[in-house]
Order: sequence, then C-alpha cells, then structure tokens
Amino acid sequence: YRIEVTVEGPVVNGMVVDFDLLKTSLRDLLKGYDHKDLNTLIPYPSCENIATDLLANLKGRLPAGRLTVRVWEGEGKWAEAEG
Repeated sequence: YRIEVTVEGPVVNGMVVDFDLLKTSLRDLLKGYDHKDLNTLIPYPSCENIATDLLANLKGRLPAGRLTVRVWEGEGKWAEAEG
C-alpha cells in the first residue's frame, strides 16, 4: 500500500499544517499497521475501510483542517476518505 494525505485549511503563520507534525503523526500512526494482520485491526480491510480508519485516527493527531487520505493498492487502484 501507499498512503497519500492532503490537508486543506486556512494558512496560519505561512502554512496550513506544520509538515513535520504531519509527517511525524502519519509515521507514528502507520507503525500500528506495519507488519500486522489487517484483519485483526479492521473488520473488513478493503482500501476504502483502511482509508476511513486512517482518516479517523489521523484527525485526532492534527489540528483542525480538512483531511483526505488516499490508499493506493497498485497502479491506478486507490480509494480515499475525506473529512
């Protein structure tokens, strides 16, 4: 899988979100999925459900803003969740 995150919101102090905070938050979150049986984490681990789960967990780690999480399963195959 490949994960892509987009953040939208007002620019404050020259940025929407501190990139270091975004990168650190996403890396910490993904550690919980790395080398795990996704069936034990998500009842039905489709790309859509993985994207939704990542979005829900990432929202709690970042300041307010609109997030889009895209999960790539292969070339031209992806699902996204936004909120």
